[in-house]
Amino acid sequence: MATTVIKASTDKREYESFVLENGLTVLLVRDVTTKKPAAALAVGVGAASDPPELPGLAHFTEHMSMQGSDLFPGDNTYKKYIADHGGASNATTNMEHTWWPRRITRTAK
Repeated sequence: MATTVIKASTDKREYESFVLENGLTVLLVRDVTTKKPAAALAVGVGAASDPPELPGLAHFTEHMSMQGSDLFPGDNTYKKYIADHGGASNATTNMEHTWWPRRITRTAK
């Protein structure tokens, strides 16, 4: 399902927004003038959403998300892949949001 993106008339970037089957809204932004490709995942859940019996859950989830996947099965292998290709990654959790920015500066091997 597509959603409407409202932007300033002076904003030359291209936007596409849609909602995944699981309800997650995705916003893609394309800026052909940038010199460094980047991506970020942000979710509207932060420390304020932690249940009282599990303080720190959002921050814990932020860290656990980098501990492996089917494609990058070992601890920090995704972060290493990004670094091996001249990029950097990080993550942060505040009261309302958690986000994971990524930047790649070289062509992947």
